[in-house]
Amino acid sequence: MNAIYSSIKTFVRLFRNFWLSLFGFVRIEADLIAGKDVDQCHGGFVALGIDPQIIIRSRSKNLFPGWYLMSYRAQAGFSDCVFVPSIYPLHMSEPGSTPRFVPTNFGNTPDSIGLIFDQPDARPKPTDGSYSLKAHFSGEIHHLINYRFSAAGFRFDPFDADYPRTREPLKGWFDIKNLSITRLGFIPLIFFCFRTLFLNYPDTPVHHSWKTGVALFAKKGKSSLLHWLTHQTYQKIQPSPSLTYWWNFYQSTRRCTEKLTSRTTGSALISLVLYCDNSTKLPLNPCIRSIINQDCSDFELLVVNPEAMTDEDRFSLRSFRRASRCVITTCAEIHQEIEGEFFAILDQSVLLEPHAIASFKKAVELHNPDIAYADEVFVSGNSLSVSQISLKPAFSIDYFLASGFIGLPSLVRRNLVGPTNKSWMQCSANAVSELLVLSALQNTKRVLHIPDLLSRRIFTSGEPHTSRLSPQIVQRQLCNIGFTQASVEPSKDSAIFHIRFYEKNNGKTAIIIPTKNNLVLLRQTVDSVNQTVPKDLYDLVIVDHESTDPDCQMYLDALSKEHIVLSYEGVFNFSKINNFAVSQLKAEYDAILFLNNDIEAFRTGWLESMLDKVLRPDVGIVGANLLYPHDPGHENQPTIQHAGVILGIGEAEHFMRDERYYDPYAGEKNPDANQPALVTRGFSAVTAACLMTTPQVFKEAGGFDDSLAVAFGDVDLCLKVDNLGYKVLCDGEAVLIHHESATREKGGDIDPHPFDSEKFKHRYRYDVKQGDPFYHPLLVKNNFRYRPIRNPIPPSDPAYRIVDNPGFVNPGLNSNTPDRPN
Repeated sequence: MNAIYSSIKTFVRLFRNFWLSLFGFVRIEADLIAGKDVDQCHGGFVALGIDPQIIIRSRSKNLFPGWYLMSYRAQAGFSDCVFVPSIYPLHMSEPGSTPRFVPTNFGNTPDSIGLIFDQPDARPKPTDGSYSLKAHFSGEIHHLINYRFSAAGFRFDPFDADYPRTREPLKGWFDIKNLSITRLGFIPLIFFCFRTLFLNYPDTPVHHSWKTGVALFAKKGKSSLLHWLTHQTYQKIQPSPSLTYWWNFYQSTRRCTEKLTSRTTGSALISLVLYCDNSTKLPLNPCIRSIINQDCSDFELLVVNPEAMTDEDRFSLRSFRRASRCVITTCAEIHQEIEGEFFAILDQSVLLEPHAIASFKKAVELHNPDIAYADEVFVSGNSLSVSQISLKPAFSIDYFLASGFIGLPSLVRRNLVGPTNKSWMQCSANAVSELLVLSALQNTKRVLHIPDLLSRRIFTSGEPHTSRLSPQIVQRQLCNIGFTQASVEPSKDSAIFHIRFYEKNNGKTAIIIPTKNNLVLLRQTVDSVNQTVPKDLYDLVIVDHESTDPDCQMYLDALSKEHIVLSYEGVFNFSKINNFAVSQLKAEYDAILFLNNDIEAFRTGWLESMLDKVLRPDVGIVGANLLYPHDPGHENQPTIQHAGVILGIGEAEHFMRDERYYDPYAGEKNPDANQPALVTRGFSAVTAACLMTTPQVFKEAGGFDDSLAVAFGDVDLCLKVDNLGYKVLCDGEAVLIHHESATREKGGDIDPHPFDSEKFKHRYRYDVKQGDPFYHPLLVKNNFRYRPIRNPIPPSDPAYRIVDNPGFVNPGLNSNTPDRPN
């Protein structure tokens, strides 16, 4: 009897397992238990270290091998967080312990974050025995898993392979709520896959999918078909992180616009000029629908070139014309027809977000700008997949002239623009908008940037609607302002312009180079300057700080026969050394260039380009793009060391540091379209490794602050010059190599200049906290690499970037007007 009973029991168990594997649809009850580097709190979990782990235990120990749908709601309190989960067998779980940070730590304190993650360019390979799940942001998450671990449960690592690496470990609050684990038998799995692919997502190409599935089944059998089917389903229910995923997440987290709309009660009327362009080959109706669906109805629409409209477009406009003012007109009549205080040019490539007009109206009513612009997303053709997220800085006229960066739509005050003419019909909407902004700039008192994505641009490379204003028109505008010697020429990239404001200058620049020993580096710097700059344009001023190397002393003696060699004694103080050098200058110089003795110039024209800009009466300081040493045999592109300085990343960090350099003026295209072209543009500060100013500005700013002996003296000088109302530029046409820190010892992970850091941080604590106006708030701040922040949240009250008096000062004047972003 026992044998019979045992056989029946075995048969029932096998039949039950067979039934579950074929038809099972069972919800598994499970508990979440804090593991290594995690504490459980009332509202979720707290990550304490670099490897947070959660143990998921089945209450009935029935997590048998098979397919499971795991769902939960993820939340995180980190400002820049992406969940990159993996699951492991229980035997690989580690007990909780006090986190230790290796290899060293800042400030020699045991609880400081000493592990600084490098940012790899590839995800690490998963550990053997683990299952890597799809990365995701916060929100409702679904994973389709072919589970093969213990029936008792598994280990869940929510941040297992965070890529790209953050600068420091993700520490703080997070939560995994509403965990649901459902076992799917073969039939429910197939039903779930088909329902997901062909019912929930009707955009799936049915014919192509069936054809692929049949081919897989015929060639490789049922297992390959099932693998392909589950992979496609997983991709649908949990898309991989991408720009499109980022944009969809950003839209899904946007707060209700009722609050925004209810506050836009001012009287400023905005006129939208829809510029119909036959050459774009894009339908007009999507643009019209985006205008009709605006949350704010207090605006007018003018449609130019109505011949491009279809019957569908005209039908869409009929209902809109009943509720709002809609005028169909020609280019020559636009100025007479516009009733709004502000107007903006659009074309059919622009799809406005529903809150766009309300956002512009709110900004106008709060701050009364003359020009306003916002950020935009570029989508590819009919697929509407995001190809670029354009996050813009505060306004810089040099950046605008070089690249026309502000895009569509750009709001312009009507009374600052002259009458329209028929020549507009020969230009793209992009060029017309650029012309309007350029025409208005000289009389503009304020330009405002809204740090929010208010439009999508349907972008197809090479189409006319992406073209810029012609260089001849830009040059004519500069001549009208007073730069009669200005020249504007297209680079090898037609969207980037070479700009010179003056003809060749015959004055001289004093190039100040502090040094101590390191003959090889010093000789390299001096030789590179001699080879790339005409000798009549500069004098070298070498400041010898107690060199003891005999060969170096002999070299300095030889240099003193042609150039100036000064001796400086005392404790090393970068600020004092440079101030001392300036005080010893006897001749009259047009400009002063502070240059490190580890800088190498490798092409001509760099000094002339910097001098051309620093001599403008509105410019106070000009820096250069600096690259790390580059071996063309091993690296395709050089790496950026400096392209400007950004406040608020740490205290201050180099812009685009460690990214690959692509020369926009040489027509080199960056494969990452999200990264801006490194053309000439405004910054809050630049590095003194290569910094040019004029003697008058240097004296007015009070020179370098001697109390900042080594670190942040250059940033402090730039910020003082900013406060005087001058522009600080980084010259995109001046590119040099920086053999960084080869001349002085590094302090490892310990801050080598803590006094300087604390003094700078205290002096500019508000600016460091609020962030740099030339750096978008949706860009990551815990990492010097350039990328959008993860878990982006749209602003309900954007921190507007405002630039007062952004235009040029007439070159015939000696006074300067303020140009300080707020």
